[in-house]
Amino acid sequence: MNLIPIYTEDKKAHKYTIYVDIHTNYTYRIDHSSDMNQTGYWISFFAILAFMRSLQEISYTFSSLGKTIVVIAVILVGIILGSLVYKKMIPKKIREIYLTQTMIEDYIQRGRKLIKQDIWIAVISLIIFLFLIFLFLVTSSFVLLTFAQFSFILFIAFMQRLPKERFALYKKSSQLSDQND
Repeated sequence: MNLIPIYTEDKKAHKYTIYVDIHTNYTYRIDHSSDMNQTGYWISFFAILAFMRSLQEISYTFSSLGKTIVVIAVILVGIILGSLVYKKMIPKKIREIYLTQTMIEDYIQRGRKLIKQDIWIAVISLIIFLFLIFLFLVTSSFVLLTFAQFSFILFIAFMQRLPKERFALYKKSSQLSDQND
């Protein structure tokens, strides 16, 4: 299955994403639960704070080669973790929905805002990553490196939502709507 997100509804009561399989033209809906484990959230929050605090106390020096190796490691780990994060974002409970071609085209048109938002988030997270990596190379701060890692993971996760097939789908939809007008 090669699922392409075409529309996301993000209202308080109903959160879901509609995907289309471009090979079969079947459509699927994934409901996003708003249930958040508050205990897990707060434990994670304080664990990250403690981790960041401990990073500030570490004293180290890197050679230029050492910094280069660290940056390459951050990129490789970011690619792996970003892909895993994206796969975790898609729940296992996926159900097929039956939409007409007209309804699919309507969702694609309404979902254009979603692709712009995904592109902006990816670009901004990449810019933040590059800026933080530059600062790391200047200051050797592990805190900056950690934030750069999180930013790169976010970038990779959003790049997973932007396959070339998605752009082709939107382009094809644009051409069809132009012909109908």
